[in-house]
Amino acid sequence: MREADVAIRFNEPKQPDLIQRHLGNLRSNLYASPEYLKERGLPRTLEDLKGHDVVLFGEGVMPVASVHWLADLLHKSKIASRSALRVNSLYGIYRAVKAGIGIGPLPEYFIQEGRGIVQVLPELEGPPIDAYFVYPEELRNSARVAVFRDYLVREIAKARLHLTMVAQSADALKTAS
Repeated sequence: MREADVAIRFNEPKQPDLIQRHLGNLRSNLYASPEYLKERGLPRTLEDLKGHDVVLFGEGVMPVASVHWLADLLHKSKIASRSALRVNSLYGIYRAVKAGIGIGPLPEYFIQEGRGIVQVLPELEGPPIDAYFVYPEELRNSARVAVFRDYLVREIAKARLHLTMVAQSADALKTAS
């Protein structure tokens, strides 16, 4: 629609006049605040979510088709948890989880240091979400698009390396315990 020169999309673009670059997959995991876990206990299995409060994505416009993966999993597994809050933004879910309202599904990049939340049930992952960098064909030779694309790819590589190191550190701590 030419409302922007470039975009990041979380579904594969179908327009034939767009150049696209697959940036990778995002995964969702479950997170809670340390305060919530101290008060309510750390779930160790999916069944342990019974009776826990969860923060879920609400109804309406969905950023990706799989945004309701936790609600679907709980329903399919017949696990009764209380939907403490439904909100229509990932940032809203993050703020609610950080405030101790409940356990919520968030993209894996929320595990970054300083976020004030911790991952729970790491074996549970939401379905992968493909991310694409797209821009119109007529900007194929644009230097500013190329610079931004290259910057984005570098930053994503750094973030993946950071997430890998965090995961390895967590695994090492579990093994040492």
